[in-house]
Amino acid sequence: NASDVCEVWLAGARAVFAEAGLLVDVALCDLALGEAYLQQGQPLASEAAFAAALAVLSPGIPDEAWRAHHGLGRCALAQGDRERALKEWLTAIETLTGLRASLATERISGAFFTDRQAAYEAALALALALDDAEAALVVSEAAKSQTFRSLGYPQTWRRSAHDDPYLASLLEREATLRRDFDRQRRALSLVSADDTGLALRDASDLLMDQSPALARLRDIANAYEETLELLRLAQPTRQGAATRLFALAELRESAARLGRPWACLTYLLVDSVLTVFYLDADRLVAARHTLT
Repeated sequence: NASDVCEVWLAGARAVFAEAGLLVDVALCDLALGEAYLQQGQPLASEAAFAAALAVLSPGIPDEAWRAHHGLGRCALAQGDRERALKEWLTAIETLTGLRASLATERISGAFFTDRQAAYEAALALALALDDAEAALVVSEAAKSQTFRSLGYPQTWRRSAHDDPYLASLLEREATLRRDFDRQRRALSLVSADDTGLALRDASDLLMDQSPALARLRDIANAYEETLELLRLAQPTRQGAATRLFALAELRESAARLGRPWACLTYLLVDSVLTVFYLDADRLVAARHTLT
């Protein structure tokens, strides 16, 4: 069948690469063999192939090493060892977190996440099935946008702009687009009424010009995002700034310094499934809801 033919071809390619001393290519063949064995219902053979690949790919080639950890987790799950599967999947997500943090812009990071979303979804579902709310929270936080990593960078951009005309022009464009975006958004939903202040627009006005106004808003938003990407590329962020997974103990330690009771709510929405977390100094609770 197709799986047997694939295995023969991969084994042949692996032998050629091994003879030539191309160890990384051998490891990539092992990754593919691990997938093939797993599809054939041979988790032990698959585990051996993934482990061989990991020995070469980690830590130097993390963009492939995460796949080996994810594969090892699937092998463990196929053998009924859910705890070991979750451990491997968390390691895979930690590797992915480091990769996302090294990407230059959030748009690239978001696309990177989307392509690997299944790894996060599987780990989250398994953590919740094991009633491991802390592991589920770690996965949830890792799956979220990396936008907040760069909140401190505009100050750095402004300081550098004094000696960089290109950077100064980008900052001026960013400010103009931000004002245009706010103005267009206000024009879309609100109008100045009489002395009572702002009021909702009349329904007939909304129907008359909402479509072109929304199109204009999208154009401004896209231009703004492209300008931010140029700014981030012109002033690269510090690599490795956010490569660690979320640590619940560290959050609680920091919150304890408030000197008063505290609580947090956080959530992750994947398709139509909403996972909500509540945590305070003593408790961590996770619940899932299917939205309709």
